[in-house]
Amino acid sequence: NALPDPDFDDYFTRWRRSPIQAAIDPLLYFETSRGCWWGQKRHCAFCGLNGSRLVFRSKEPKRAFEELRRLVQRYGISRACSADNNFDPRYFDTLLPLLAEADFPLAFVYEMKTNLRRDQADALLRAGLGAAQLGIETFSTPILKLIGKGATAVHNLQALKWFSEAGIEVKWNLLYGFPLEPPEEYKAIAQLLPAIVHLAPPLAVGRVRMDRFSPYFERPAEFGLLNPRPHRAFGYVYPFDQCSLANLAYYYEFDFAEGRDPWDYAAPVVELVERWQE
Repeated sequence: NALPDPDFDDYFTRWRRSPIQAAIDPLLYFETSRGCWWGQKRHCAFCGLNGSRLVFRSKEPKRAFEELRRLVQRYGISRACSADNNFDPRYFDTLLPLLAEADFPLAFVYEMKTNLRRDQADALLRAGLGAAQLGIETFSTPILKLIGKGATAVHNLQALKWFSEAGIEVKWNLLYGFPLEPPEEYKAIAQLLPAIVHLAPPLAVGRVRMDRFSPYFERPAEFGLLNPRPHRAFGYVYPFDQCSLANLAYYYEFDFAEGRDPWDYAAPVVELVERWQE
C-alpha cells in the first residue's frame, strides 16, 4: 500500500513529441499484487515465477482503485495491463464493483485462474476486463491434477468459452510434455480440439520447460527428470562456460528418466492447434 504510483512521464513526453505518435497505441501498466495466492498453497510444478518470495500480498481495494484513477487522469490513457501473476479473489467483491461504477473509462487486463463462477466472469466484464490471460495449459484433468493447477478441463473450457463469447482478447498457452503425464490423454485432447475451434486459439503451443525456482528445477528426481542443463540458446548469447551458464540461466532443458519423447504422442495435438491458429 505504501508503494508510489508508477511514473511514466518520460515515456509520454517522448510519445507526444514523436512523429509516429499516431501509429502507437499506449498501454498503461499497473500492479495490485505480488506473489501467487495459489502457489502459496500449492506450487504448480512447472512454474518458476516469484522465486525470491512466493507469498501473496495485495493492495487494499480502495488503494488500488485510486491508483488506477490517478494513472488514467494523469496520462489520458484508458487501457491498462496488470503485472499481477494471479488475480486476487478478494477483488471480486471489492475492487471490481468500484471499477464498474467508476467515473473514468478503463479497459484492463488480468492474469487469472480458470476455476471461476459465471457471476465472477460477469463481474470482471462489467468492471471493464478488456483481455484475460488464462492459466489453461492443457485440457486434461489428470494432467492438471498432476501439475497442481487446482482446476479441471471443464474449468478451462468454461472460462475459455465465457471470455471468447464476450468478444474480448483471450490469452493462453497449450503445453505438452509434462513429466509423468499419461500419453493416452493426448488422444482425448485431439478428439476435443476440432469441437472448440470457434473459441479463442492459444497464443502458443510448446513443450514444457524446466524453469529456475520451479518444483521441476528444485526436485528433478521426484519428477523423473535427468540431466538439467541451461537452455541451448544461452550458449549462443553468452561467451561463458557451462558452469557459468548454469548459474545465470532461468530456462533449462532436461531428459526424461524413462527415455520418452513427448513428440511421439503429442504431435497430432500440436498439428491441430497450429491449424486452429491459422
